[in-house]
Amino acid sequence: MRLPTKEELQKRCTKNLTVNAEVAKLADNKTQTRRLDTNLEVGDTFYIKETFNLNGEDWGCANPLKINYKADRESVYKWFPSAWMIPEYARHFYEVVEVREEYLQDITYEDICKEGKNCEYYDIYDTGWMKNKATFYGDINNKKFKSKAEWMLQWWVDLWNSTAKAPYRWKDNPRVKVITYKELEYQK
Repeated sequence: MRLPTKEELQKRCTKNLTVNAEVAKLADNKTQTRRLDTNLEVGDTFYIKETFNLNGEDWGCANPLKINYKADRESVYKWFPSAWMIPEYARHFYEVVEVREEYLQDITYEDICKEGKNCEYYDIYDTGWMKNKATFYGDINNKKFKSKAEWMLQWWVDLWNSTAKAPYRWKDNPRVKVITYKELEYQK
């Protein structure tokens, strides 16, 4: 079966998701997201809008157009906001496979892994980040955790709260749409 070209996927995309650089860094492992509101439905094809920078022709340079993504590097002078990204600059395309509603605090350990944290990495390399397995797995902001699940949940809560405002923060436990998707491959 022939892979579609990037241009073919761009034409199929009628929707998008805007993400910050921290979430964009998770794109290679992420297959699920939670949103307060979304127009995504099962079968939709969408692309990720992320913070970017253009170097090259658009800047009057002789070099061909090069797109830099903030998720990959922080050292560029001027970033364009993710809301400005058009499909031609996108690098991640997805198809929605499930949409459901739940309360934010109903997230499971398995769903945290789908939110982009590479849980297998932590299963294999536990000793690289555990300080004393008998006492705690790790710490976030000097808070100690007795299990990997507690540590992973705190990671995810901090990620959610980094963008959510009241009354939609973790402690508020709002209803959210849970969107599960798969990445679409294309010819490069």
